[in-house]
Amino acid sequence: FLSKAPTDSNCKAAACKAGALAMTQQTHREYLLRRQRESSERASGASDPALVRVYRDFAEGYARRLRDLSPEG
Repeated sequence: FLSKAPTDSNCKAAACKAGALAMTQQTHREYLLRRQRESSERASGASDPALVRVYRDFAEGYARRLRDLSPEG
């Protein structure tokens, strides 16, 4: 059984209304901070140099995205 994806015409639930699922800037900032911290921790704990590099790249990407956010967001 496959259900149809929610659209404006077939979604009646309040959670599907426009903007209800949108991430606020504060929530987005918290998400990026958490992911940056987790990636840094994983880089520190990894023994494989390739994994260290991947996790550091992730952490740097999250840090870059945080810097790109507006200061008040």
